[in-house]
Amino acid sequence: MLMSRRGKAPASGLRHHQFGFTLIELMVGLAIFSLLGSACYQFLRSMTQSQASLQAAAEQRGDLVKAFIVIDQDMRHLIPRSVRRMGSEGRLPALDGRNESGFEFSRTGFPMRNSVHLVGARRVNYFIQSEKEIPTLYREVYAALDRVEATPVYRQELLQGASKLKLRFMDDEGQWTSRWPAEGKSEDDTADQIAELPRGIEISIDMSSGQTLQRFISLR
Repeated sequence: MLMSRRGKAPASGLRHHQFGFTLIELMVGLAIFSLLGSACYQFLRSMTQSQASLQAAAEQRGDLVKAFIVIDQDMRHLIPRSVRRMGSEGRLPALDGRNESGFEFSRTGFPMRNSVHLVGARRVNYFIQSEKEIPTLYREVYAALDRVEATPVYRQELLQGASKLKLRFMDDEGQWTSRWPAEGKSEDDTADQIAELPRGIEISIDMSSGQTLQRFISLR
C-alpha cells in the first residue's frame, strides 16, 4: 500500500473534481459575444458612413469655392462690348443675363502661357445642363466675340450637382433687377445701351444636395 508523506494512505472515497463549462453556459457566452460583435460592427459602419458623408460634403464645398473663383475672375474682366448675333441680324448685350438657366458676356483676353501678353477678347457663356440625370454647371469660352458656327469653343465642366443658377444685377442707381439689360433695353436698342454693365452682380448657386452658396461681385 502506498503511503502519503505523513505515512497515511489516501482515503479511497476521495474524488477529484473537474472544472469546465456546461452547454448552457457556452450558449450564453456565444450569444453575448455575438451581440458585442454586432454592436461593434454597427458602430464602425456608422463611423465610416459619417466620415464618407463629411468628406463628400467637404469636397462639394471645395468644388463650389473653385467654381466661384473662376466666375469671379471672369466677372472682373468684363468689357462693355456687345456682339453680333450669330445667324441673324441684331446684337447681343455685352452682358446677357436674361436666361434663367445661365448668362453670357464679353471679357478681356486671357494671358498667354508663360507670358503677360493677352490673347484677344472672348465671349464666355455659363449655363446649367443635365448630363446622365446629373445637373451640371458648364463654362464655355468662344475664341472670338462675334462668333460664327465655325468659331472654336472650349467647354469646361465646372460644377456637378448645380441645380439652379440665380442672378441679380445692381444698376447705377443701386436698384436690383433679375434681368440684364434691365427691362426696356433689348438687342434692338443702340449699341451704347446694350454695352452697359451693371455696378455689381449677385450670383447664387443651388446644389441638388440642398447647399447654396451666394457671392456678390462688385464691378465698379
